[in-house]
Amino acid sequence: MPEKSPLQRAREQHGLKQVEAAQEICNVIGPAHGYTDLGLDANAVSRHERGKVRPRDPYPELYAALYGRPPEELFPDHKRVRANARAYRRRPVRALWPWGLFAGAEDQDDEPEVAGLVVPLLGRHVEEADVARVCSDTELFGLMDQRHGGGHVRWLVVDYLRREVAPLLHGSYSDRVGRELLAAAAVLTRRAGMMAYDAGRHASARHDFAQALQLARGAGHQALAAHVLTSMSHQAIDLGRTSDALAMLEAARQDAAGAAAPTLLAKVAVMQARLHARLGNASDCERALLAASGASEQADHARDPDWIASTDQPYLLGQFGTCYLDLGRPARAERYVRQAFGGHRPDFVRRRAMGATLLARSLLDQGELQEACNLGVQAVTLTAGLKFRRALAAVADLHGRLAPYRGEQVAKDLAARAAALLGTAPFEDARAAPLDLGGAHGGTAGPMGHRPDPAVCRRRGQAGMA
Repeated sequence: MPEKSPLQRAREQHGLKQVEAAQEICNVIGPAHGYTDLGLDANAVSRHERGKVRPRDPYPELYAALYGRPPEELFPDHKRVRANARAYRRRPVRALWPWGLFAGAEDQDDEPEVAGLVVPLLGRHVEEADVARVCSDTELFGLMDQRHGGGHVRWLVVDYLRREVAPLLHGSYSDRVGRELLAAAAVLTRRAGMMAYDAGRHASARHDFAQALQLARGAGHQALAAHVLTSMSHQAIDLGRTSDALAMLEAARQDAAGAAAPTLLAKVAVMQARLHARLGNASDCERALLAASGASEQADHARDPDWIASTDQPYLLGQFGTCYLDLGRPARAERYVRQAFGGHRPDFVRRRAMGATLLARSLLDQGELQEACNLGVQAVTLTAGLKFRRALAAVADLHGRLAPYRGEQVAKDLAARAAALLGTAPFEDARAAPLDLGGAHGGTAGPMGHRPDPAVCRRRGQAGMA
């Protein structure tokens, strides 16, 4: 049997099939590096691995990003030829529209009655009013998402993209209107991706994010591209895809810097901090948080576009708190999460649900049982009205942390409420159940998530209730 190539060994170590490696490069890694028109498939991956065909640039670079190895290790005789890579970058606006646009990812949770829609070859003339309508409707979808969760709204957004937005993209328009239309489509497609991510539909989310990035780059909109890449990195972090997240965040940082967008630089930095916190790198996390604070101080939120308005002070504070929770510093996390929770708009139910759960966790990790359970009840009540699997994952994480207090009545009451929502028994660890509640780490706690000592918890809990 011939010896396996370094490329094949790297793929197998990552547990990927050849078709999965090709899809990741075309839909995630390539767009993150600015390559939007790749034609890699499983057969090409096989030929590259067997040495039958020497991959031209940019593929060695993209394989390296996928597997987290230098190109020279995967391809010992590799020499970069950057001239070839340029052919894959920016395409003219009209070249960005494959027939599969908004067709959805090929997974079992796509809506068949929507996926079969046929888009006409030639639409009507598009004007500024059409773009304004898409932007206005996008704002309404965003409010619905915040109030009810993406699981309630995503099918409406997907249907709207296919029935309303896709025909406009295939219409006729001036260059200026065309770029505004591409940007508007990118904003809504990113929203669809976040809804899919929030619902645990990760293949659909990656597909939507890749399309949103393609649209943003087609519009020549660096700031919007950075926004999409940061969303992509959020999903990658929760799924434990460290090398993907690093590549996406570096590309996002470059785009945000090029667009001179401090708010986006703050969002990129805080997501870098989230990644470092997940990995337990406290010093790197602190440096990234410092960068996020500096960028936020330079931002003029009154001049930010509507699509980045949600990256406000409560959002950043909440991300700071999550970092400290993952680093096992609940007292410091409480300060930030409490400020964030108090700053969320009343109609932002989705954020309030996550905020209440994280604040309860920070208190519980400090042994403050009574207040933690009071907030936990509020979190369960808010989450029950949402279709938002990441919020369920946060409740499941909180529920699992109640075990050291199973003898306390207030903990029993919260465990019963959480178990009813999660469909488990009280004090049963729902994160170990077959139900997929979100990312590899439950969407709230990474592998370094702090667990307090049970004996200390009991003593603090009893003291707190005395």
